[in-house]
Amino acid sequence: MVARAEVARDVIPEALRAAGAHVDVVEAYRNAMLPKRPSIWRHVLGQGIDAATFTSSSSVTHLADAARAAGIAFPFDE
Repeated sequence: MVARAEVARDVIPEALRAAGAHVDVVEAYRNAMLPKRPSIWRHVLGQGIDAATFTSSSSVTHLADAARAAGIAFPFDE
């Protein structure tokens, strides 16, 4: 069984199947964005980010959407 996000790609399950494995894919979680609140994002993102670690491409997409909604350039200026 492969537990993953709702929007995950099929690369790993397909590779396992190609190697002869029986694979059941379970959508274990869904990435969701908080309601658009530009004033909050301006406050948070306006203070700057020293470093960021992303666990998925959708995390980057959500951060970019939040920054744009707040009128902050993304990728961020140094």
